Amino acid sequence: MSIQEFYEFQTGAITRKVSNARVFLLSARSWGIIQQNMFLTFSSGAAVVLQEMGKAYGQDLAKEAKRWSRHPSEALRALQSLAGVSGWGTVTLRGDPIYESGLTISVDGCVFCSELPPTKTADGVCYFLRGVLRGLTDGLYGGSHEVKETTCAVRGEDKCTFRVTRAGPPPP
Repeated sequence: MSIQEFYEFQTGAITRKVSNARVFLLSARSWGIIQQNMFLTFSSGAAVVLQEMGKAYGQDLAKEAKRWSRHPSEALRALQSLAGVSGWGTVTLRGDPIYESGLTISVDGCVFCSELPPTKTADGVCYFLRGVLRGLTDGLYGGSHEVKETTCAVRGEDKCTFRVTRAGPPPP
């Protein structure tokens, strides 16, 4: 898919075609500076803030994706394409959160950590993206989901990988 399939470009404004929601561009370098400054200001609280920001954004994307397709898995695949053309990295999906096996999402060339200094943290540092994935799966599939970052490029691993599982029983 091409970026023109998702976005309308006009002088002074970029909008998503489906929702007419206005968007803006932010460089990976700027995102890295923002994230680092949040940790300098809020210490460990920054991770929570970033995840909550991501969750709200993911829930909004889920609402939009439901306009593309009524089936959550198809909507998730459309969002995979949107993430790719938006510069998030190369996104790969395996599994489906409606099944017990859960969903694995890998991001090769993850924009959310590409400009951060290397770290040995056990959890990975893609807090915003972790929140986005939770908001997306909560919004598309209903109920609550847990998202764990199992690999992170900032730790020297090949890519960022997330495991999404249902946190409780599916909604009625």
